[in-house]
Amino acid sequence: MEISVAKQDGVPIALCKGALDIQVIKESKEKILEFTASNPNVPFDLSAVEEIDTAGIQLLLSLRKDTQEHGQVLVLKNPSDPMKEVLKLLHIVDLCEEPLIHSR
Repeated sequence: MEISVAKQDGVPIALCKGALDIQVIKESKEKILEFTASNPNVPFDLSAVEEIDTAGIQLLLSLRKDTQEHGQVLVLKNPSDPMKEVLKLLHIVDLCEEPLIHSR
């Protein structure tokens, strides 16, 4: 997964692109932790996440817990269609909407 920074309405946002699955989970976790350490509370736009599996969902839930323990908030916006499908399949859409998932 690639992470780049852009601005939406003058506010920085992290754009995530690619896969968030078991094959790249360790690398993705390191990238997200590194990014959040230097950019606390910057929202992540997930509209370009092409693939996600349960390992990716577990990572996001774990990162949410970790950031909350450090007084931060992990805000994930605009989940892609593949991500929405996995959230629905796992019956965690309601669980993850606030503060983990924000849709347009």
